[in-house]
Amino acid sequence: MEIGYIEEMIRKLNGVISCKIIEDEGLITEVHVLSNMTRNPKQVSRDIQSVFAASGGGVIDRKCISIAQLEVAEDLIALGRVQIEQVEYHISSDAYAKATVSLKVSEQMFTGESAGVNTLRNSDRLIVEATLNGLREAFGAHARLVMEDVQLTSIAGQSIYNVAICSLNGQREELHIGSALISGDKRTSLVRATLDALNRRMNILLK
Repeated sequence: MEIGYIEEMIRKLNGVISCKIIEDEGLITEVHVLSNMTRNPKQVSRDIQSVFAASGGGVIDRKCISIAQLEVAEDLIALGRVQIEQVEYHISSDAYAKATVSLKVSEQMFTGESAGVNTLRNSDRLIVEATLNGLREAFGAHARLVMEDVQLTSIAGQSIYNVAICSLNGQREELHIGSALISGDKRTSLVRATLDALNRRMNILLK
C-alpha cells in the first residue's frame, strides 16, 4: 500500500485541502485532513473510507480519521485557477531589470515584483520570482515557495518552458514541475509554466 498515493487521492476529494497519513510499523494510526466548509465532515470521512477501500488500503476505522475545517479556506478553494492579467519587464540604464506580474484571483488583483541584474538566464528567474511574489501577496505567509530551476527545452519542434518550484511544509519539501508551450510573449508563457506547477495544487498555499 503506497501511503503517498492514498494521500494524493484524498487531496483530490471535493472539499479537501490537505491530507497527512501517520503510520506506525506499517499500520495506519491517524489520517489528518484539512477541508473547507463546503461539505459535512461525515461526508468527507465516508469518502476517505471509500478511497482506502478502492485503492487497496483496506478498511480504515473512522475513529482514525481527524477532519479539521477551515472556514477561511472556502473562498480560496473556490477561486479555481489564478489568471494572468499583465506581465511587465523593464530594463534600466545600469543593466538592472524589474519584473512585474499581475494576477487575478477571484476578481481581486495581486501584483508581484522582482528586481536584479538583466542577464538572459536571470531575466527568466526574475519573472518566476515575481510570479511567486504575486502568489504570496494573494495567499499571505502560507505560500512557502522557492524557485528551484528554469529550463528552456524543445519537443516536436516547439519551444517549452519548464519550471521547478519547491514548496516547504515544516521540514518536508515537495517539488512541483510546470510546463508551458511558448506562444506569443515568452515572459507570459513563463508565468503560465510557473502557475502550471501550482494551479492544480492550490492546497499547498493553504498549509
